[in-house]
Amino acid sequence: MRSIMTFINIHETDVFKFKPNNQFYKKVGINQKRWGLIYRGETEPLVCELQRIATYFNVDIKTLIDSNSEIND
Repeated sequence: MRSIMTFINIHETDVFKFKPNNQFYKKVGINQKRWGLIYRGETEPLVCELQRIATYFNVDIKTLIDSNSEIND
């Protein structure tokens, strides 16, 4: 699975650089350590975690799943 890092890097701009904060961790229900593992692609997120991440970034979960599976194709 492709890391969430790639998804975030694609959507970052010079003006918007994503930096998770306590509000982000609460909203997605993932602690800082687990987020780091998911972000770096060291562990795969659960479907429920993907859904919360997709909701946070206001994208369809399919977008995350599709972009994360492209590397395996």
